Amino acid sequence: MHNIDVIALSIGSGFLIGDLSRSNSHARVIAVQEETRAISEKVDFDDFSIFQRELPPSRPSIVINSSFCNHHPVIDVQSMHVKGISTAGLIQVGGVDHIEGESRLKHIRILNEEQ
Repeated sequence: MHNIDVIALSIGSGFLIGDLSRSNSHARVIAVQEETRAISEKVDFDDFSIFQRELPPSRPSIVINSSFCNHHPVIDVQSMHVKGISTAGLIQVGGVDHIEGESRLKHIRILNEEQ
């Protein structure tokens, strides 16, 4: 890797150079946006059904019979520019055997005219 430029990495995300056998990224986020200066009440994950729902089962792996001949068994990336990796995201330069990711986000906007 000759040049890497990552501006922001946040909320359960990752940036990896190299091989990985397993990646499990998970994020649970409640974002409350109010037009007032102070948040008027606390919120909890248990208040919203999105955080209690069961996820659908993963699709079964697809088996593909293949063979490889790596004449140059090196990953060569000249330059990478990433503006942002967020909410259980993954940027990886390399191989991975299994990736599992889950991101649950509840965004609440409270406007002055609604209060």
